Amino acid sequence: VRAVDGAGNIGPEARRTVRVSARRAPQLPEPAPKLERDSGPLPSLSQVRVAIVDTLGEVHPVSRELIPKHAPQYLAANHLWNASQKRIRLFAARNEFVDFQVVLAGQPRSLRASLDFAEQGSKPAVAWGRYWNVSSKDGPMPDPIVPLEALADEPQQNAAVRELRLTSLLCEIYVPHDARPGAHPGTLRLRMDDQALELEVVLEVWDFTLPDFLSFLPEMNCYGLPDSEREYYRLAHAHRTVVNRVPYSQTGTVADGCAPPWDGQRLDWSAWDRRFGPYFDGSAFADLPRRNVPIECFYLPLHENWPTKIRDAYNGGYWADRAFGPGYREAFVEVSRQMVAHLAERGWRETIFQGFLNNKIDFKRNGWSRGSSPWLFDEPANFQDYWALRYFGEAFHEGVVEAQGSGPQGPKACFRADISRPEWQRDTLDRVLDYCVVNAGSLRRYNRLVIDRKEHLGQIVLDYGSTNAIEQSNMQPVGWCLDSWCLGSDGVIPWQTIGNEQSWKEADPLALFYPGQLVGSDHPIPSVRLKAYRRGQQDVEYLTLLGQVLKEPRWAIGESVRAEIGLKARRRGTGAAGEDAGIVEYADLMPEKAWAVRVRVGRAISALHPAPKRKLVDLRTPPRSRTPDSP
Repeated sequence: VRAVDGAGNIGPEARRTVRVSARRAPQLPEPAPKLERDSGPLPSLSQVRVAIVDTLGEVHPVSRELIPKHAPQYLAANHLWNASQKRIRLFAARNEFVDFQVVLAGQPRSLRASLDFAEQGSKPAVAWGRYWNVSSKDGPMPDPIVPLEALADEPQQNAAVRELRLTSLLCEIYVPHDARPGAHPGTLRLRMDDQALELEVVLEVWDFTLPDFLSFLPEMNCYGLPDSEREYYRLAHAHRTVVNRVPYSQTGTVADGCAPPWDGQRLDWSAWDRRFGPYFDGSAFADLPRRNVPIECFYLPLHENWPTKIRDAYNGGYWADRAFGPGYREAFVEVSRQMVAHLAERGWRETIFQGFLNNKIDFKRNGWSRGSSPWLFDEPANFQDYWALRYFGEAFHEGVVEAQGSGPQGPKACFRADISRPEWQRDTLDRVLDYCVVNAGSLRRYNRLVIDRKEHLGQIVLDYGSTNAIEQSNMQPVGWCLDSWCLGSDGVIPWQTIGNEQSWKEADPLALFYPGQLVGSDHPIPSVRLKAYRRGQQDVEYLTLLGQVLKEPRWAIGESVRAEIGLKARRRGTGAAGEDAGIVEYADLMPEKAWAVRVRVGRAISALHPAPKRKLVDLRTPPRSRTPDSP
């Protein structure tokens, strides 16, 4: 090794002998499942032809183009379906959702759909939805999944409705915790007018259970929620994801009720506890599949403009530790202390409570009052930005340590930052940053740097980006989850996820949750892309469990999976103004590839009959017994 400086001077040679590990990544369990190849004629119902495809495979409702691209015979024979035998085959663990898409070529009228399993006792639960079309640059494309009551003559979804040549239904099956392992025969019945069509369904339930507590977090970031707030948290929970709302704006205004009132001495918790407490003790989710499991993460309202107004304390300084008058930092520390002490008193120990600064000085370009931040807290670019994050992170930790002491049972209080340039960070955030959210492109380009920090400093690491556009392959969230986990991350974050009324009219890549009023629902409506995140999360649970039962490290399992599926990520911009989160695409990832790996892994785990665990991985940093300045 010889050092070279910027002027090209080469230093003296140094030598050292090292021994490289001989360990190799294991091959994935064999054999690979065989795909159906017998492409017989499609069955029909009153002149409407019926096909079964993967939930995440799109069929254009006008052109009938398959996305991702497949040969036409895919509609008659694929990894789920054999048209000549009229048979659908499915595999699932206990506590898992599995689903499929029913494609109806023609104009169905007053359609009724049902799926019944034969056995008595604890049966898989079945729910039906229909793919609703939204106008996109490629014409009408399906994305919202509207609950199916009756599919009468198709309602006016968009201007091109009369051109639609097919409709799709979603059949969703949940396998309960106490389902018996083995084959569960069922019958799918479609009825229209006085005609009926029956298809055979074989659900193979494996002898293991997915955990209730998530080992990998698809975090649904957002900047506001409608009045039906709780239903958004519940919908995310049911899809094995977690809604996380930034509780303040770029002007530093905290949203109504998102911070307990502060009188300069004490916090008033009464209203805040009533509103958010059921998320932290799990009671808001008592009737859902992962019953009584609290939400995984939650933004605290602490930031540069709360609890103290920054304009009252900021002196215009360049460096954060010299920029404030007396009392500003002390209030931040004291509120941090009172918050963590209160969370401990209430026994809310499972949610990761995040101290997080999201605002940017960039918003002041159109007037100093347009933003409350003198620095780039979100995606820092200059050294003083990182230094400012350190200043607030140390103040946050000082309050946490005062509240927790050295006890191991305190709340999971973490300092979080979103970093787009980890290569510029140096050591400014070492032993301060607990929850590192890194740009998806940077996680791949600087993977060794990010993961070394994670392992050395005990961090939680997630990568952020955007979700695929409606007219693109819905396998993107699955590929992102798998790829991210294989590279050492603990979750993924689409940076915005909540749609609005306009999202029903024009394709909105950011709308993973749709407001339900347009279709007469008081509850939000999930997108098929939200279900793709659930599929990716469940697939990661398979890989986590495989590593545990085989006693293999994550890197080894991850290397094998990436090679097997061909996870080749390509990052591109989305055209967003300012800092573009970008999107990582997986153009070569096909539904049948991910399915085949999942089936191989599932069979291998099932053969070992692991005992159920509610929690496979505890996502938290080690308890902090240090002061912020200690080594």
